[in-house]
Amino acid sequence: EPGGWLAHRTAGRRLRHGLLHLRAGRWEKAFHAFRDAHRSLPDHPRVGFGLGASLYYLSHFEEARRWLLGALDRFEEPFLTDAEALLGRISLELGETADAVMRLRRAIARGAAEPENYYALGLAFLRRGRATLARRAFEKCASPEFIRERLGKLS
Repeated sequence: EPGGWLAHRTAGRRLRHGLLHLRAGRWEKAFHAFRDAHRSLPDHPRVGFGLGASLYYLSHFEEARRWLLGALDRFEEPFLTDAEALLGRISLELGETADAVMRLRRAIARGAAEPENYYALGLAFLRRGRATLARRAFEKCASPEFIRERLGKLS
């Protein structure tokens, strides 16, 4: 059926646009592209990842968690590891530091060794009273400037 084929092709284009917006840090545009793609591709794992990731960056943590968890068993790499890291950062935002530590450690061990993840792990350790482990995680961040910038946002 041509309408179904065209809708699927359009949804695929929206999915690709969403991924590009996500990489470029255009969270609102990414969210809208993934939401549009979801209409025709409701079970596509990258759509679920994109909705979860964009909602995380838009500070809608509970809703982001629902999207990521809802598609977690269908993710392939690198989306699986990235989703695990995002879920760890969401847990940190929601004050669930034990879950944050577990998820972030797992994601970093699988290859998600980005400064943001080490920083989040450091904050989770700090909030759990584990200053030495926090310092080790912070030392893995990109630079002292990165830490100062992030800590500056907290005050």
